[in-house]
Amino acid sequence: PPENPVTDPYQYKRCFNRDNRNSYRIILYVDQPKPGTRALMSDREGNTTLASINNDTKTYGHTWIAFEEIRPDGDVIRRSLGFWPRQDINLSTQAAPGILGDDGGRDFDVSLEIGLARDAFLNLLDDCSMGNLERYNLNINNCTGWAIDKIYNNTAIALPKTLASWAFGFGEGPSPGNLGEDIRLMDLSIIANNSKVTDVKRTTSPAPSLRNYGNCP
Repeated sequence: PPENPVTDPYQYKRCFNRDNRNSYRIILYVDQPKPGTRALMSDREGNTTLASINNDTKTYGHTWIAFEEIRPDGDVIRRSLGFWPRQDINLSTQAAPGILGDDGGRDFDVSLEIGLARDAFLNLLDDCSMGNLERYNLNINNCTGWAIDKIYNNTAIALPKTLASWAFGFGEGPSPGNLGEDIRLMDLSIIANNSKVTDVKRTTSPAPSLRNYGNCP
């Protein structure tokens, strides 16, 4: 489960509004297991093979979305949402009940900042905020697949969806390692030409992600 679960998504997102004067953007963050590689997992020392990985520091990486509204007076509302399993994964089904997490401040390796038209932004926010009712599945609805699918379903932005294989071929799905490398290589003009997109920018230097910001009455 996430370190900071979002147990009440309605309260979590309620500060956003539909003022036509606002500007809106999302930031898709990718924490790769080993930066600059398609590795499925890694440890603190950078080992990526199953036999050499230190289980105490093992990571599979993570993918999440930050939502940001900038108002005419400069005020900013920002909330981060990532999709997590609510409990340990059932190995027979490779699934578990899902839960949203506040991943603001988590380190990332690659990010994709996309300015969005108001309705596309708010539709995506509303859709993502339903994550506590979804089922986390390692193959078809893990943190990376969830983010890719939500963005496509609400904005028609088709991000690459390169699959990784695990469990000796018994499972496969999108992974942070693959998505990070795909974003590094992709032609951003494909996104920029989308009618719902106002601007797009890529970052490939590791840094802490933006934390939540802004309150409302």
